[in-house]
Amino acid sequence: MYLESENEELRTRIDGLTQYSMKSEVIIRGINNKEGENLRCTLSKIAEKLEVKIENHHVAAIHRLPTNRNKDSLPIIVRFNDYDVRKELLYQARKKKLTGAVLDLTPSHQIFIDEHLTKETLNLWFATKTLRKRGAIFSTSCRDGKIKIKRTENSQPIRIRSQEQLRKMMVEMEEANSRAQGAKRTVEVRSPESDTSHTQTLSQRSKIQRQQQLQAQQSTLDRFRVNGNVK
Repeated sequence: MYLESENEELRTRIDGLTQYSMKSEVIIRGINNKEGENLRCTLSKIAEKLEVKIENHHVAAIHRLPTNRNKDSLPIIVRFNDYDVRKELLYQARKKKLTGAVLDLTPSHQIFIDEHLTKETLNLWFATKTLRKRGAIFSTSCRDGKIKIKRTENSQPIRIRSQEQLRKMMVEMEEANSRAQGAKRTVEVRSPESDTSHTQTLSQRSKIQRQQQLQAQQSTLDRFRVNGNVK
């Protein structure tokens, strides 16, 4: 158990360092490969559509990223020399919907521009978004590879660094909610007419529901941690 904890901590540290080295990069998806393509020209067209000024010296490197998925449309990695230009490109890309019409492709074809994340960080990001959709947390955000969640609308953002941290947090939240609900139900059924068996039945149902919710959340986290989402 101790070694597993040490390994998890070491993996988290290494992933954090790798993610930091990718801080100046973005990844562009949804553009089909083309023989003899000029990726800098492609980036210029996208920047023009987003009204972001990108000059040649702003870009350190741009290339396709080999992957085992969708080999006809390999992702494009862009490494910037200017962090502010990268930040503005991401900001505008989140505000405006890019389609293939920008590059004379099918108009309905969507183009995505995101931060370049490590596999571990990307899987963690997907896991928090799934929990948000299920209502387990209020919100989640990712900026410069740093993932933060809010348990409730008025709570402070919490930095999430690993799947294990997220799992423990979900268990703690579920146990706290179950205790609060259990106390409320006990108060509601304790009246002069109530009997002990009725109170016990509600308690048993509450316990079963808690177990089912925890199993569902654990299944979600395990799927992202073990199987992954990207190559």
